[in-house]
Amino acid sequence: MAKVEQRFLDASWMMHVSGEPSKEVQQIGPIYKEMMAKAPIAPGMEMEGIDDSTPANLKREDVQVASQNCYFYSDPARDKDTKRLVFYIHGGALIMGNGKLARSQGIAACNNLNLPVFVVEYRLSPQVKFPAHLDDVYASWKYLIEEKGYKAEDLIVLGDSAGGQLALDLTVRLKLRGEKLPGYLLLCSPCTNANYSFPAHKDNIPTDILFPNGLTTQLTAMCADEKDWSNPELSAYFADVSGFPPAYFVTEDEEVLRDDTLYMADKLDKAGVKVLVRMFHGTWHDFALGVPQVPEAQLMFKDMREFIK
Repeated sequence: MAKVEQRFLDASWMMHVSGEPSKEVQQIGPIYKEMMAKAPIAPGMEMEGIDDSTPANLKREDVQVASQNCYFYSDPARDKDTKRLVFYIHGGALIMGNGKLARSQGIAACNNLNLPVFVVEYRLSPQVKFPAHLDDVYASWKYLIEEKGYKAEDLIVLGDSAGGQLALDLTVRLKLRGEKLPGYLLLCSPCTNANYSFPAHKDNIPTDILFPNGLTTQLTAMCADEKDWSNPELSAYFADVSGFPPAYFVTEDEEVLRDDTLYMADKLDKAGVKVLVRMFHGTWHDFALGVPQVPEAQLMFKDMREFIK
């Protein structure tokens, strides 16, 4: 494992959970590790055992934006008076995640953040390349603002993994175009540097149970032309982040995308942006929305609810 730089551990925004993981995580982790060893992430793959059935307390409404399926989830009894909405962008390395995965994690967000959620789908690579993914996310954002009447400050952008990448990329685009920014960013293990040049990208490969072969520029090449790898609308670490909304991150100290969070959080903090990072030990990349019942995920959701008050 790449050693975490002491300056990050000492930062005022860092909350490091360094002890042993919960029994639930210790039981589930090996299952994920075995599953990923047998079937590494690939374009269009479907994760096994995903339940995207709508719980009895929630209402689902399907819409199409820019030819992509999107979903509103709400609790009619709880949400009738709220103006706020979680804008959820799913993960999947920009090559998978539409459908069941996106819906199941949107449901988890709705029931654990206690707010209505809009689940965004977008075109996937290798069928398309940058900026197509972001174009679809931006179209959904504009739909909520211009057609549904939401205010940007009432929208809380939640993204995990590639969805966290797109959440930051969306914020970069809005800033570059002089448009109003979201009220908050909630980011679960986002990719912020598509060049994969931070220390953990290489050094944490042996300890990352979801990416046993690491993340390489071969994956980036599937999703974007090399000339775009440092484009701030793909790699937000290279953006001007002054004026960004408050950002909460969650990461894991042994995952390959750990430094994407730490370097990005440090940059935001230096730009005067409110930042908070929860770094777990013994979990795995982007675990919480997939297993929302485990204590570590519940701690994350508690953090998030307090952060966006």
